[in-house]
Amino acid sequence: RDDPWMSYVNNYPFHETSLGPVSSWHPHLRRAVQRMMICPESRILYWGDEHALVYNEAAVPILGKKHPCLGIPLAKALGRVIFDRIDTSIRAVVASGKAQQVRNEMVELDRNDFPEQTWYRYYQLPIVEPDGRYLGCVCEFTETTTAIVQENRAATVDTFTRNAANATNLKQLWPISLNALSKTSIDIIAGSVFSVTNAGDSTTSQSSSTPEDYVLETSFGVANTQSKLSSTILESLNRTSDYEKLIVLRQDDGSLPPDLQWSTSDQGNIREICILPITDLNNRRLAVAVFGMNPGRPFDKESRSFVSKIGDLIRESAIFVTLPEEQRKTASITSALSDKLQIALLEAEMKQDSYARMARQAPIGMYLLRPDGYPVFVNDAYLDLHGVSRAQFYRSANSDLGWNPTVHEPDLGRVEKMWLDTINGTAPVQEEVRLKAPGRGFPDDIRWVESMSFAERDKTGAIMNVQGWLLDVSPRKLNERLVGEKLQDALENKRATETFLDMLSHEMRNPLSSILQLADGIMSLLETPPAPDTVESLKDSAQTITLCARHMKTIIDEVLTFSKLDSNLVVLSLERAQMPTIIETALKMFEAEIEHANIVANMEIDQSYVNLGVDFVLADPSRLLQVIINFLSNSIKFTKFERERRITIKLAASVTKPTTKDFGIAFLDPRKELAKDPSIATTPTTSGPDNKLGDEVYIYIGVEDTGRGLTEDECKVLFQRFAQASPKTYKTYGGSGLGLFISRAISELHGGQIGVKSTAGVGSTFGFFVKTRRAEPPPPASRGSVASTEALTDVRNLPRSEGKQDVKIMTMSNMVEESSLSVNDLHVLVCEDNKINQKVIAQQLRRSGVKAVHVADDGLAALDFLATTTFSSTSSSSPSAVPLSIILMDVEMPVMDGLGAVRRIRQLESKGEIKNHVPVVAITANARPEQVATALEAGMDEVVTKPFLVRDLVPRMVALVQKH
Repeated sequence: RDDPWMSYVNNYPFHETSLGPVSSWHPHLRRAVQRMMICPESRILYWGDEHALVYNEAAVPILGKKHPCLGIPLAKALGRVIFDRIDTSIRAVVASGKAQQVRNEMVELDRNDFPEQTWYRYYQLPIVEPDGRYLGCVCEFTETTTAIVQENRAATVDTFTRNAANATNLKQLWPISLNALSKTSIDIIAGSVFSVTNAGDSTTSQSSSTPEDYVLETSFGVANTQSKLSSTILESLNRTSDYEKLIVLRQDDGSLPPDLQWSTSDQGNIREICILPITDLNNRRLAVAVFGMNPGRPFDKESRSFVSKIGDLIRESAIFVTLPEEQRKTASITSALSDKLQIALLEAEMKQDSYARMARQAPIGMYLLRPDGYPVFVNDAYLDLHGVSRAQFYRSANSDLGWNPTVHEPDLGRVEKMWLDTINGTAPVQEEVRLKAPGRGFPDDIRWVESMSFAERDKTGAIMNVQGWLLDVSPRKLNERLVGEKLQDALENKRATETFLDMLSHEMRNPLSSILQLADGIMSLLETPPAPDTVESLKDSAQTITLCARHMKTIIDEVLTFSKLDSNLVVLSLERAQMPTIIETALKMFEAEIEHANIVANMEIDQSYVNLGVDFVLADPSRLLQVIINFLSNSIKFTKFERERRITIKLAASVTKPTTKDFGIAFLDPRKELAKDPSIATTPTTSGPDNKLGDEVYIYIGVEDTGRGLTEDECKVLFQRFAQASPKTYKTYGGSGLGLFISRAISELHGGQIGVKSTAGVGSTFGFFVKTRRAEPPPPASRGSVASTEALTDVRNLPRSEGKQDVKIMTMSNMVEESSLSVNDLHVLVCEDNKINQKVIAQQLRRSGVKAVHVADDGLAALDFLATTTFSSTSSSSPSAVPLSIILMDVEMPVMDGLGAVRRIRQLESKGEIKNHVPVVAITANARPEQVATALEAGMDEVVTKPFLVRDLVPRMVALVQKH
């Protein structure tokens, strides 16, 4: 639901305060604020040495007109005096190392349209780092105003009663009475007593009395009190009967005249005046008491009752001291008993009110039932747990047990048993049951509660009532269920991971073993006299080693991609792409393997693709190529041993989302994590400034083969992590079990889906579709720089025949611009700590025609060598200066790594100690995008990730040297 306060806090400009933006907050600050914002009690957080303020909605009245002051330092918000007091208190808490409780501190709140005196009990809870460093302090406030005022009124009555007992006549009684009030009462802060001069004259009519008939006996709280009774007070008395024991004149209703608007020295103007006529047993007026009420407290029903009680006590004491001696003794005994009774009743009332208030505000459900089950009392929390209003609950209670309609039906038996055990037993009964909670956000619309009930019995053992409480344990139950599910998932993942590791170990060891055997065979051939087929054997061994290395690289790439997918770290790199070219690239990559297996492979462009005139679209070509490669490699594995060997890659397009009916493929629903958070999937709806996007279009790609096919059970486990169709599949064809899972994730990241259609013994079709948008072709001048997925052939101009065509698309290889520089002119420094890698790279460079190759074992050695080359300002003119064109720099090295070395090179260039720009290429196994970006930021000109072929690297080296 919408919460205005939370909306206010969420939109509050914290970035303009000393706390800074919320995203930069300390985790302890973030957690403390989250907890306090959902708390119904007042909470204030002081953060940092400046005690910057954060508070919840309940604390707004405490701050009054200072609100809003979120994020503002305490001294600036509330002043230096309050800052010093709170700072001293917090320092004491931090020094003690434990929370401190402050009881009943008076706080003036701006509520009810005046500064109201309230009382709070609060705890100061320090927030510290594990090392003890102070971070902040949370103050948890609980208002105790009602209890404080009630205790004060009881103490005032007690003090007055004890002091009045010492008076023997009216002259003594008046000052004793006001003295008790002035020293004790919170409510009454000023007062006067005017005695009647002719109190004993029964012939004088009180209604015709004048102010001169009254004499000031005593007063407190107001300076310059008039010695005569105010005519306004007398008029008010004469208009009413003395049986009306209390007259109230208020400023807000205009009944309080200006001459009675008393002003106190410390609490301002008094807004209410209470007038109490003091009469004897014959209702003759003895005096008039005038009380000024505290302007810092609301004058409500309870205040009026208290003043009336004080008036009664004064009246009773006045009557008592005017009685004859014998009557006085009797009255004294009666009064004492009456006082004790009144005190007992007041204490009982306070206890009852305290219990009722506690029950009403308790965060748990509380109930009090009759022996027949009818509710005597239930609090709001109890009703909230049941999800019913008070009226609904009592309507149910009139016809049945009130809780029955809200109990989950399967648990009704347990609830009935709990009730019987409670009324038939003597021990408390505890049970966990489920309550109906439709539409309230609970799993399965069920709320779990824990209930404890017990029967209160009298001395005879008869049940007086049944009491108990309800506690919401839904979070615990949900946690238990989640823990159980996570345990099962963990066990399943453990099993799958172990299987995967076994497969991975096997898949890695096989090519590794082959590489070792082939290398050993090559060594044996070189140790024996050359035979006619020696060169052919060496060539075949080298080709096999290359295939093994590529196989191992494929497995490593799959594992790395899977780890990114598992952490939602895969980000699509959207660019212009042509789908036929991506497919042709995949076919080209497997050209040798397809030819070796005698497989007929082609691409078929559906008429729908041609009719829609699809050319360039916005997608991630490298990721889509990865999916096609996975499909194609699987098809090759399953087809190469069959009698008929044919693979067809179909390309189609649609303006609507493809369905099973369109292609005969059952597309899988998106994974659970995507269903819970659709934002994980990326639909290409935006682009760079140079790409003007067109309409949405769905692209379908399917790979159909004539392999052995799959059974229905085998199809069910496809596209899951570490999963293959069956253990036999792995034993026969190998593989990591990650390829199809990765393919599914990539298609879903493109806003698409993946699926399969297969018949055992006939063949399979693996297909997927992606959601993308049309993109304008790049300008002719920039086509050479567009991704290599762009084709030279426009599919719109292809010949048509019965809705589909077998097409061979020509692609453009990446060419290095012609230059006068050749590989034979290069002088290369190889900086690599691994001696074997260093030796192999240097050897391959020399075979490629590089003029000179130098080596260094670490970054520091490379810097030392650089100082002797033609790049050095000090040695460049020396005849002994070593020519150098480019540096190939490993990243992870001892002494000084590659990043540190290239940073130092760029520093020397800026200082002029190295002239010209030194081309440096990073050679690293750190292939993650952020690692590549770090290398480029450090000063590398290019980054080449291992493994690589030197023949692919040399043209890039030539181009880089030519550039600089």
